Amino acid sequence: MVRIDNPYRYLSALLQDLREILPKREIQRSVLDFTELEFCNSNGFYVIMDIVELVYLLLPGPVLVRRLQEDDWQQETLPILLNLDEETIAARTTFEDVREF
Repeated sequence: MVRIDNPYRYLSALLQDLREILPKREIQRSVLDFTELEFCNSNGFYVIMDIVELVYLLLPGPVLVRRLQEDDWQQETLPILLNLDEETIAARTTFEDVREF
């Protein structure tokens, strides 16, 4: 569960670390796994968007997004948060829909 009242206060250091670390790694493909995220409020959406933006900006390879098959917010909202309207992002993104156990 992600519920953060002020995401930048608590996560700005993590975002800065990602900006520094990701370009130094030889990462061929990325996996963003949301299968354990059952709920996310609007502030959490901003956190997801910030992390995803860094992945797409700093890493060149394809991105696999794992999401719950039967979770409405993940099915409907994640494509929006990932900015799939942008052709370059859509071309690099594939989804794996996972059933809950």
